[in-house]
Amino acid sequence: MISEIRIPDVRRALQLLLLPSGLNLRNLVWHGFVPELPRHWLSVVVVLAIILQEDDHVKIENPLDKHDLDLKLVDGFESVFLYDIDVTRTTEAVLDWLPKTHHALWYLAIDWYKAKTKPVSTMAILIVLLESGLRQIWCRCNEKPDLIAVPTEYFVTLDGFGQRKKQHNILLHPYLLDNGSRNKLIEFLPGSSTALITDLFCSPGGPNIRGLVSHGSYDANLLEEWERHNDCDGTSENLWQTTHTVLVGLHLAASREGIDYQPVFSNSAVSEQLLNQAQVQLRELRDLQVDCQKYASVATRSIGDTKTIDVVPESFAAFRLLPQRRSWTADDVFFEHQSNVKLANVGAAQMLLRDVEIATATHKRELQEALNSLEESKDVGKRKQKRNLRIVESTHAAYSLYRFGMCVAFLHLKEQLTEGDKTVESVSMRAVERARMVISTFDTFLHSNTERAMKSLREYNTANKTREIAGVICHQIFQEDANV
Repeated sequence: MISEIRIPDVRRALQLLLLPSGLNLRNLVWHGFVPELPRHWLSVVVVLAIILQEDDHVKIENPLDKHDLDLKLVDGFESVFLYDIDVTRTTEAVLDWLPKTHHALWYLAIDWYKAKTKPVSTMAILIVLLESGLRQIWCRCNEKPDLIAVPTEYFVTLDGFGQRKKQHNILLHPYLLDNGSRNKLIEFLPGSSTALITDLFCSPGGPNIRGLVSHGSYDANLLEEWERHNDCDGTSENLWQTTHTVLVGLHLAASREGIDYQPVFSNSAVSEQLLNQAQVQLRELRDLQVDCQKYASVATRSIGDTKTIDVVPESFAAFRLLPQRRSWTADDVFFEHQSNVKLANVGAAQMLLRDVEIATATHKRELQEALNSLEESKDVGKRKQKRNLRIVESTHAAYSLYRFGMCVAFLHLKEQLTEGDKTVESVSMRAVERARMVISTFDTFLHSNTERAMKSLREYNTANKTREIAGVICHQIFQEDANV
């Protein structure tokens, strides 16, 4: 980007300020190495920003939009939102934890937090302090010299997004990059605290809050809060919720306290959540099928050939990929890391589970509406009643296909976790992709063009590959049930 700037003096100034071959100032500030700068540095940045804004060759394609991350939508964060921050106690822990050079930054951030003003600025400072404090402990625990940034050398950071050819250590990665030994910081902190901070900043499915703040996603919010000065009216509650969550992470790291929290955004957690959500929808659809029986005399048949895919027992168990834990410890951090590595490339299986959840929920909603309408049959025309009965008749086929798809995804995930275990039979990526394609077609046409939906089901049900997969599912699912 800098190379595209056409004003030579501005280009050279930015190269000197920002690139690793120069001062690398941005990285030094954001990663917590620089607690304060003389005021004239701000003047330099402001002047450069004004020049860039007025340069005709520098184009801003889109106006800035305010970012609105809503962590309340994520199951598992309840304990974090309810965590009560005692400012006095937190301040004592943080000041003992941080180098004295960073104390002024803490007081500034906590004053803004107490006044409920400038949430993005508060969050930015808290992130810098969190990384700086964790680096102090990481270096001490692992006997590493990375406390000072050395020119041309990589330093340990809170997150590792953007790493390509040259890798560097990550503060909360369970293992050290240079020798593969255990990261002793993981053993120093409570496992639940590590899980929360990792989810907020490092997990591939997480919000990567440091990246959002430092790479401009919150710039519109930032500009607005400084234009308003100390007026906090109109500030998004979601924004303060996110700031509070970062402060909780900082408090837990500084005080070495635990919290009722387990990973939410890791590969393992996301896969488990998707599996659970699909099972919930399938159970609810199965329960709703009971209401279909009262129309058996009218809906005389169940449409759709499901002979091959009807291999899963009606009372199938609640399948889990990993053991359930009551609390999260340092040992769990190391164990889950191995699972996360094995589940790094299972996006197709995760999408299949999401497809199953959505398709099942859609049919469940259509079925409920059809049953309600049939209850009021006096006011329903023949055409509408025929459609309602069609939905009732297709429910068994939908349930069987979606349940079969869930099992395909589950066994593919299980195979990745148990790689090398010959007792776990293979369900290939191609089988997952084929199941996704069939479920997508079936779900798309089921309530608008039933014949088209049933054709896709019939072709899938009679395929030799489906029979092979059904055999694997039948064997493995009964084995799972036996182990529960």
